[in-house]
Amino acid sequence: MSLPTISATEQSEMMRYARDVIRQGLGHEAPNVAEYQLPAFRCSLFVSLYVAGTLRGMMGTMFPDALASNLASMSLAAAYNDPRFRRMLTPQEQESCTIEITLLDAPQTVTADTILTDQHAVRITCGENTGMLLPQVAKEHGWNREEYLGYVCRKAGLTAESWQQPGCRIEAFHTVILRSDV
Repeated sequence: MSLPTISATEQSEMMRYARDVIRQGLGHEAPNVAEYQLPAFRCSLFVSLYVAGTLRGMMGTMFPDALASNLASMSLAAAYNDPRFRRMLTPQEQESCTIEITLLDAPQTVTADTILTDQHAVRITCGENTGMLLPQVAKEHGWNREEYLGYVCRKAGLTAESWQQPGCRIEAFHTVILRSDV
């Protein structure tokens, strides 16, 4: 599966829908998905929320579902259920936060030398351990391919070199990264 091209209108509508869903969590009326011009396809996705340039919440799903469904559930989860943050997104943060939506296509088993750090989300599985990172993380830290793979392994609870072991599976996901202008 490859991800479709997202028009400027569709991107704007996705951002508006995500923000309206987050407002719902603050006691506002639930948005009616029919009122939005959302693209109709299935995908996995992550929603990241930034306040003043700092990550404030991020949640994602690796289970492809209707875009509207995954976008709603992951927007709410990023705003109110990210266990890394002790408090929920405040009304002021909700209005000023930057929303980033990362769409992922189906994973492809790849070799390490085919990973593009600025385009691929990477998942590494070794035995029972699995770790995954989005390309934004590699870009933010300036990692090269080997560093990116090493940090994915660390996220899985493995040593940084584990990706080189026989039996470890490296998967890449092509991504489309959308970001609000707020």
